[in-house]
Amino acid sequence: MSKYEEIAERLKREILAGMASPLPSERELALRFDVSYITMRRAIGELVSRGMLSREHGRGIFVKTPERDGEKTMGLGFVTPERIWTREHVLSQYYSEVYCSAVWEAQQFGYHLVMAFRPEDLMSLEGRRKVDAVLAVCPDDMSVFKNIARFLPVIVLGHNYPESPYPAVFIDDFAAAGKIVSYLISTGHRRIAHLYGNDEVWSFNQRRRGYRQALADAGIPFDPELEITTNDFQLLSSKLISGTDPVTAFFCHNDGTAYNLLNFLHESGIRVPETVSVVGFDDLSGSAVWCPPLTTVNNPKVELGQCGIRMAVELLRHELPPKDYRQELTCNLMIRKTTARKN
Repeated sequence: MSKYEEIAERLKREILAGMASPLPSERELALRFDVSYITMRRAIGELVSRGMLSREHGRGIFVKTPERDGEKTMGLGFVTPERIWTREHVLSQYYSEVYCSAVWEAQQFGYHLVMAFRPEDLMSLEGRRKVDAVLAVCPDDMSVFKNIARFLPVIVLGHNYPESPYPAVFIDDFAAAGKIVSYLISTGHRRIAHLYGNDEVWSFNQRRRGYRQALADAGIPFDPELEITTNDFQLLSSKLISGTDPVTAFFCHNDGTAYNLLNFLHESGIRVPETVSVVGFDDLSGSAVWCPPLTTVNNPKVELGQCGIRMAVELLRHELPPKDYRQELTCNLMIRKTTARKN
């Protein structure tokens, strides 16, 4: 690869990562990349010939934005944060259910899904789009979609960021968490511990807020010692479940955490729900057949994937009215065998 081709490749990656348009002058870019003006001019010319940049006399060098109404790829991007994949590179169960429903629904409209970790992976290095729209699945950082949104419609699945400018399909994590904690309170529990995950994840943060609000609404003082990270199972010792003021229920921020807790309690000889009640969140496909079957919140995963695909298709067809740009799905409590009234 020649020097100017190498510089062209580096410049393309910066453009797809969000370099502002118009670009700096060729002389400024030459200084930045530590090459001669002639080399930089040839690199710019290469990107112009490939249709990624355009030179406008007297104005500068601009990034060419693909026409959204041009030739369709019949692909839809499915962008996921890496945290939702296991160490074995397997998509977590919750998101697998969302993905499978999205794949099926996309096929009904003649589309296919393209999985990616980074939104810029959905554009070729020549600036050509690989998909027609992007589904941003429970993103941790909305700013990474700012550049891709110049080229493609973006739909957010699972999170309801109030400041987000993009259409979204979501649940009310705050209200749903409050509902299941209120259920525990209604059955006589007042010492309710919370096993929570990464507070920087939007949904987990909202569920934590919902837990605290349900306690406050019931007049139960918040005890910070009863909020425990999912990595601190060693803190779930007999002192929490025995003594003069024991914990009688656990609210887990998702079903996977609840499953790990049930195993821990079983190995510790603590009976569920006779000694302590346990609730989860998400209603994974196996939750109803665990032993005992888990009380949880039914997070409509299948509907989430389906609605996201329909919203993308309607956007591409210019059929989506403004009032439907944000769609909240309904959650239900699934009362099973891991909870009992406190005696």
